[in-house]
Amino acid sequence: MSGGRQGNFLIFNYYKNGHEWVCDGFDRYKYSYTEVIQVDFDTWIYNDVVTYPTYFHMNWGGVANMTDGSG
Repeated sequence: MSGGRQGNFLIFNYYKNGHEWVCDGFDRYKYSYTEVIQVDFDTWIYNDVVTYPTYFHMNWGGVANMTDGSG
């Protein structure tokens, strides 16, 4: 990472007087499927599973300065 100097806030490191990550949107999808588990020879369990993965559109944005609240 370049474009600024490293700072600390509690246990977090960040770059001040440099560039920041900007999220300009996201995509969210729905995936569903049925999980089939065989317990015994003639016993089956059917579980409906749904998951929502989210993909963020991230860009390397403008100047950030976390020390004076303007960034």
